[in-house]
Amino acid sequence: MKSGGSALIVCQDANSARAEAYGVWTAMRELWAALNGSQVEHRCDSQGVADMFESLGKRTIQSWRSTADAGLWWQIWWLKQRWAGKYTVLWVRSHIEKRKENRSHWSRHESVSYTHLTLPTKRIV
Repeated sequence: MKSGGSALIVCQDANSARAEAYGVWTAMRELWAALNGSQVEHRCDSQGVADMFESLGKRTIQSWRSTADAGLWWQIWWLKQRWAGKYTVLWVRSHIEKRKENRSHWSRHESVSYTHLTLPTKRIV
């Protein structure tokens, strides 16, 4: 990838919205080559990230200046242009296990989301 998709993004002061945005950026960057620009529906449980993704391209210079993680979001905007509407980010409610105890009533997406959230993770120090 040329400029825009190859920059190293350094995230400071980690928070969940930044982590979700970084996940969007990483997925967009990595899936481009793997899927040759096929349609992708990225589901995340951060409504702020989904809303921000939707608003990219509609933002004024002033709103960009006040955007937290503007560099990261600029990279996402650049990739969004490259995907040309084929990459969407949708908000989904998290913690299905708290809303529907009976797993047989879970959708495929809810099951995958729950499995993803409960996988063991390795802390990198």
